[in-house]
Amino acid sequence: MMYSYAALASVVLFTVIARISTEPRHFEVINEKTNKTCIMMDVDLSVEFTAVKVEEEVIIRIVNLQGKDVRARGECNDEAHYLAIFFAEKTLWAIAFVLHDSDVVSMFHVVKFVPKEVFGEAVNIEETLTFSDPREQYLSNKNCSYKCDIEDVFSYVSYVPLPQEFEFSVKVNIISIQTQGFGLTGEEYGEAEECVAPVPVSPASPPLQTEVPATLIPVTVTSKPLPIVSTTFKPSPEAPVNNYKVQNEGITCIAMQSALTLYIQYAVKDSHALKTAIVQIPTSASATGNCYFSSTTQTLQIEFFKRWSLIMKFSTNNRANNKEKGSTIRPSYRISNMTLILVVDERIFPGSLKKPGTIEIVTTLSKQPNFPKVAASSDFYQCESESITTLTESVQVHTRHLKFKAFNTASTIGFGGPATVCSADKSESKSNTGLIVGIVMTIIAIASAAFIFAMLRARRKTTYENIH
Repeated sequence: MMYSYAALASVVLFTVIARISTEPRHFEVINEKTNKTCIMMDVDLSVEFTAVKVEEEVIIRIVNLQGKDVRARGECNDEAHYLAIFFAEKTLWAIAFVLHDSDVVSMFHVVKFVPKEVFGEAVNIEETLTFSDPREQYLSNKNCSYKCDIEDVFSYVSYVPLPQEFEFSVKVNIISIQTQGFGLTGEEYGEAEECVAPVPVSPASPPLQTEVPATLIPVTVTSKPLPIVSTTFKPSPEAPVNNYKVQNEGITCIAMQSALTLYIQYAVKDSHALKTAIVQIPTSASATGNCYFSSTTQTLQIEFFKRWSLIMKFSTNNRANNKEKGSTIRPSYRISNMTLILVVDERIFPGSLKKPGTIEIVTTLSKQPNFPKVAASSDFYQCESESITTLTESVQVHTRHLKFKAFNTASTIGFGGPATVCSADKSESKSNTGLIVGIVMTIIAIASAAFIFAMLRARRKTTYENIH
């Protein structure tokens, strides 16, 4: 395998949080067998590492793509490709692309680092730590590229025990990115599937008292932030499967069927502990919405309890379809935003630090969440498996038995015709994704060792040889 190394810059360390505006850097991985580009990426990003020791000051370091010593390394095989950017010998950010039999491509982001290498002697730990982005992103087919010019800051998480003497956190700030891991035919990207900005949220209303039915699962206690994982989890008892529709001016534009469960983490009074309330949306929930929110947008608002709402925004690039009654054009569209409006209640959040009656509005923290997308060739979206959407680090929406259709232009609506099926429902994804990701991570680990060895050898020479 032959790799392209970008001669970019040495690691830059800062003791204050600051953004450095730079131009995106270009990276490529060349397949040795075909002598063709198999991964291409233009990206501007920084990684913020934080180490906290009990009763001592916080240590913050930020690395970015400035300087001459940043290097990239990658590898491509039939099912999985990866590209890793090294900020130092053992500190890297990597993206992995996994190709499924359906031509859907999933993307995973990982950060690996050695605390001593990042923080110096102040944190004398030489163990390699791994943090990953909890959001698994998808491209509808291998010939598409992913593009996002909206700055995105997201906290990565670790699913393995960490050293006890320090608490570590990792945030990745992707200022802009365009990348493609499969289907490249030359020096140009394929058609871009772009991220979507969140919907602006109105200010919260004054606090008010509410009455909430006691149809809740008891809370569970945790001492760390809510784990954000993409594995199947079945609460007991299971949430009911409900049906929702939106009708305006004789048109039924949206239909949804799903079991919805909310996982809401909150702080407890007089304690450092956190609790997680598990709230199932009941059968008594009702639906409203707007078929004409804008020329490219429709909304579904699910209302339950008193003053609670889950609002979903559907977006399309086909402007005409949202206006023409009876149109037979099938647009591609996606859920582009979710917003949860909740009211603090002692029966739901026992011992909450916040005053009962307080209204909270929670919307997507990330500007590029992994929301479902319906292809133009499909009639509706379907995902029987459990799917997790992260609104913030403390709020998740879990869906099961999900079906939805939007931008319908007839008076009736149903789930007939071809469906866009989520990757989790496809047998090849269920059986292979975990294995492939494990293999990819092993490859990255091996490549890291090889890269370190190569750098040690290079130190014996007077200069680096940079391959573009």
